[in-house]
Amino acid sequence: MTTPQAYIGIANVSAGKLKLGAQTQETITCTPASADVAATGDIPDGTKYISVHAAALFVVAVDEATSATVGLAVGANTPQTIPIELVDGGDGKVHVQSATDNTVVYVTYLQD
Repeated sequence: MTTPQAYIGIANVSAGKLKLGAQTQETITCTPASADVAATGDIPDGTKYISVHAAALFVVAVDEATSATVGLAVGANTPQTIPIELVDGGDGKVHVQSATDNTVVYVTYLQD
């Protein structure tokens, strides 16, 4: 008998198609290091997923600032596609933070 294994993770998200008008990208530069930085623009209407990557470890959050207790850590050179849900009361932006100064985080907004 095998022992069930529990894990948390997202693998091979198959939604969030690339299509005309539904795939915008922006960059967010983490300056200064270890401080929350918000995207300059709002998350586009209809966005269901964000795809993020950077050359250094960073933390990402939506609708609120990153902190020691808020956000998802994303490894260096490890692109992640993450389903999102915006709620009333949030600021409608992607937020990032990295301990490495001047880390550039690439964010792609994908609609379903």
